Amino acid sequence: MSLSSLDELHVSLVNQTWKFSNSDEALVMIRNMILNFPSCCVLDDEGQPVSWILVYDYCAMGMLYTLPEHRGKGYAKVLICSMARRLHAEGYPVYTFIEEENTLSHRLFTKLGFTEAPSYRGAWFEFNEF
Repeated sequence: MSLSSLDELHVSLVNQTWKFSNSDEALVMIRNMILNFPSCCVLDDEGQPVSWILVYDYCAMGMLYTLPEHRGKGYAKVLICSMARRLHAEGYPVYTFIEEENTLSHRLFTKLGFTEAPSYRGAWFEFNEF
């Protein structure tokens, strides 16, 4: 196993596994994130990503995902720590948004020293086309 960055060849894989991917716009957003913002992934022996984390254009870490057959090996922890160190070293804030029902991610980030900001809640809005 080795650490690397995602590249354009991985856009489809990330898109297929992202819970909120349901449109061509999501594919464009993921491509933009991979090409223009930091990412980190664990590669298997064949050089294929098995776990990854990206950074949104507003600097939050997100889209953390590990393929089911590779879970429980500590890859997410390695990716979060690596990305947090990188963002911090470059002077960026280190934060993420976690869905309220995602107790596994909440527990993982808390164990890594992240704290919750209960006074702040993020929301996504989508505007209908006329």
